[in-house]
Amino acid sequence: MIKKIIVLSVLVLLACQLFSQSKYKAGDIVVGKNVKYICKLRGDNPSIVKIVNINNKDTTDNVYYDNGKLLTELELEDISGASEFKREDIDSVVKVLFSKEELKLLKDSRGFIVINYLTNNNGVPNELSFVFKRNTPVLSTLSPDRFYELELKLLQILKVKIGKSSKNIRNPKWIVNILFWEIP
Repeated sequence: MIKKIIVLSVLVLLACQLFSQSKYKAGDIVVGKNVKYICKLRGDNPSIVKIVNINNKDTTDNVYYDNGKLLTELELEDISGASEFKREDIDSVVKVLFSKEELKLLKDSRGFIVINYLTNNNGVPNELSFVFKRNTPVLSTLSPDRFYELELKLLQILKVKIGKSSKNIRNPKWIVNILFWEIP
């Protein structure tokens, strides 16, 4: 019985990869009932896409001081803050928003999402974007509204305690990953 389930899972995974067309191609705007995302290339790899809520105001990777001066690479390394959330908080959100079958496909394919987010000076998240492989099962065809649901849930938990040295930074930027294969 277990062998049949494994074989079936592999076949479904292969079918998803072969027959699904990703909704998320660089330069496209994908529209849901409640949201619009713009799709961007992430780096030089055309298989990696970044989707950004069209209502986000700060869509660059640049970080600035409150006085408008751009932080240097060395200064970026000194941004300090401590997560006020746990990995289990993110896992809980994922487990609610994705079915067991979807999670299995994501785990089997080593699916991931990189979440780039920014906070205000009090550590409250304001905006985020998602980075993932365009051909990842489930993610490649996930509706914009489901990404938006994930976005709203993550914005509730991705709080950061801003370090003293970072209090004068406008919209500190942070990164967290969802590695589906690590979710229990």
